[in-house]
Amino acid sequence: MIEWVPAEFGGRLRAVEAKTRTLITDEEKFTADVANVIPDKQAGRIAQSAGLADKTGWCPINPKTFESSLVPDIHVVGDSIDPGDMSKSAYSANSQARVCADAVGAALTGGAPKPGKLENICYFLAARDHGLKTGGTYQAKDGKLAGVTGFISQVGEDDVTRKATADEGDAWYKAVTKEMFG
Repeated sequence: MIEWVPAEFGGRLRAVEAKTRTLITDEEKFTADVANVIPDKQAGRIAQSAGLADKTGWCPINPKTFESSLVPDIHVVGDSIDPGDMSKSAYSANSQARVCADAVGAALTGGAPKPGKLENICYFLAARDHGLKTGGTYQAKDGKLAGVTGFISQVGEDDVTRKATADEGDAWYKAVTKEMFG
């Protein structure tokens, strides 16, 4: 049997006794044959140490420039920020980095940053040549990254569409990897 106990219902983990496979929460002890302990998510240690993260564990940012709300002239993108509606993914981080780079360039030259194009697509392979995707576009609104449009692969798409989606995901991965690492 698989059981998930969310933190708000007594699943906040306080200790693990590995030898007995016992998980200890505020309210009870669980013994499991197999346990997948997932720590609370938060910005990385370097962001925490630099004072970029707030009490939530995430780095608050200006969503138009990705400048830290806590430390002026420092910009943060990707998994360390609270992205509002925007998913945490490599595609999102790459999109954020482009907007951030423009904002940094504008700050260094005394210009104004242009409104950036923020988007995300997550690709999934269900089988060889059988891809699915979900994603959307985002904009800075009321101090957050807010969803504007969204899409998702539809039930019943034909094999040609699924292969095209798989190929699209492969092409994106090759392009972003080349862009980052040459």
